[in-house]
Amino acid sequence: VQAGGGGGTGLAGGAGGSDVANGQLEVTFLASSSTYDGRFANNAWLQETPDFLTKVVWDNVALVSPDTADKLGIRSQDIVRIKLGDRQIDIAALVMPGQAKGSIGVVLGGGRTKAGAVGNKQREWYGGGFDAFKLRALAALDVATGATVTKTGGRYKIVTTQDHHDIRHGFSLDNHVGDREYAKKVPDLVREVEREDFGDPAYKAEKDHPWYHDHHHGRGASLYEEKTYEGRKWAMAIDLGNCMGCNACVVACQSENNIPVVGKREVNRNREMSWLRIDRYFKGDLNDPDVVGQPVACQHCENAPCETVCPVGATLHSSEGLNDMVYNRCVGTRYCLNNCPYRVRRFNFFDYHKEFQDARNNVRKLLFNPDVTVRERGVMEKCTYCVQRIQAAKIKAKNPEWNKTSERGPLPDGAITTACQAACPTEAIVFGDLSDPESRVSKMHGDRRQYELLGELNDKPRTRFLARVRNPNPELVSPKSQSAHH
Repeated sequence: VQAGGGGGTGLAGGAGGSDVANGQLEVTFLASSSTYDGRFANNAWLQETPDFLTKVVWDNVALVSPDTADKLGIRSQDIVRIKLGDRQIDIAALVMPGQAKGSIGVVLGGGRTKAGAVGNKQREWYGGGFDAFKLRALAALDVATGATVTKTGGRYKIVTTQDHHDIRHGFSLDNHVGDREYAKKVPDLVREVEREDFGDPAYKAEKDHPWYHDHHHGRGASLYEEKTYEGRKWAMAIDLGNCMGCNACVVACQSENNIPVVGKREVNRNREMSWLRIDRYFKGDLNDPDVVGQPVACQHCENAPCETVCPVGATLHSSEGLNDMVYNRCVGTRYCLNNCPYRVRRFNFFDYHKEFQDARNNVRKLLFNPDVTVRERGVMEKCTYCVQRIQAAKIKAKNPEWNKTSERGPLPDGAITTACQAACPTEAIVFGDLSDPESRVSKMHGDRRQYELLGELNDKPRTRFLARVRNPNPELVSPKSQSAHH
C-alpha cells in the first residue's frame, strides 16, 4: 500500500501493518505512474517525468518502508533479490516513507528489451530499469505473499529530482541544523488549514507566516519608484486543494515549449530542463506520513531578483508584468539562476536540438511547436506564462475578421489558457488578467486562502497559491507530529 497522492492520507494504521518475518513478506505490483506497465517506455518525455511520490526518473524500483528496511539492513540504491517460490528478480530498492511495513512495492514497466531506442534497458547511467514481470504469476497478478528479500551486495544509481533522506542511517530532519530549519519552513511553503479553522471568518492564509505580523504594515516599501501597469496584468493562481500531483501539467509544458530531454546522467547532475515541477513533502511520522504537493514554476515577480543581476539585460519585465527572456542576448552567466529563490530557471549545458538539423530527422522536427523558439547551448530558459498563446490571442482579438464584436477591446476572461492550465484535470491552475476585477484569477488573488510563496522576500510574485483545506474523518486520523520532510 503506497501513501496517498497529493492530498495525503494519514489514516490511522494505514501504513502501520505488522511485523512480518522475511520469507513471509508481501509483494504488491504497481503500475508506473509514467510508463504504466511498460507500454509507454519508449516515450522520453514520460521517462523523465518524476513520479509524484518517489521522484524517480528513468528507472523502476522496489519500494521498502523505513521500518522494514531497518530490519532487513537495506539502504536506498541497494540491489535486492526478491524471491517468490521459484521466481526471482534483482532490483534496486528505494526506502519510501508511507510504504506499508512488511510489504514490498515493485514498480512495473522497466527492463524492456524491444521497446525502442529510448525504452530499452541499457547501462546503469542510461536507465531502463528492471524487468519485474519475471516475478509475477497469473495466480497473483496484483499481490503475492511469501516473499524473501535479500541484499546482493550490489548498488545501483537511482536518480531522483527531489531527494528525501534515508532515515535509517541517521540523516534525518531532527539531527541536522539545516534540515531542522528546512522542516520549519515547509508549513510556510505548502500551507494547509483544518476545516474548523477555515470556518473562522478572520482566517487568512497569509497570516500563517510570522513575517506577516512583523512586516505587513510596511510591506511593499521600496527605495525605487513603483512600476505601474496601465494595461493588462497577467497572473496565475494555483489551488493546492485541487492539485493531486498527476504531472499532467509537467508533460504539457514540456510538449508546448519544446523543452529538451536530457537523460538520466544529466538529471543526476541537476541539469533537468523542465520549466514546471511538483514539489512533494512528507509530514508527520515517516512510517505513516501525510503527503502534500506544490506545483512550482517561474513566479513572474514584479520585483524579480533575476532581473537585477543580469549584466546584459537578457531577462526583463514587460509592460504587462511578464518576466521575459531575450534568448539572443543571454551570454550564460547564470547569475539569474543563482539569484532566483524559487529555483525555476534552467540552463542549456548542451545543444540538445543539434541532431534535428540532420536531414534524416526531418520527420522528428514535427515534434516541435512552431510558435516557440528552440534554445541553443549556453542560454537560460524558464516558464513564460505561455507568452506565445498570449500573443496569439491578442492578435486574434485585434483582427476584426476574427472578432467582429470587440475589435481591439479587452480579451474576455478565459480567452487565454496556458498549456499547464489546459492539461490540469482538476482545474487547479487558473490564468488571467488581474486588471479585470471580475476575472477568475483576480477573485482567487483576493481569496482569503491565497498566499505568496516566499512572500517575506517582497518579490511580489504574480503567481499566488491557495491553501489546502483539510477535512479528514477524525476517527481515521492518527495524531501526528508537525515535523515535515523533504
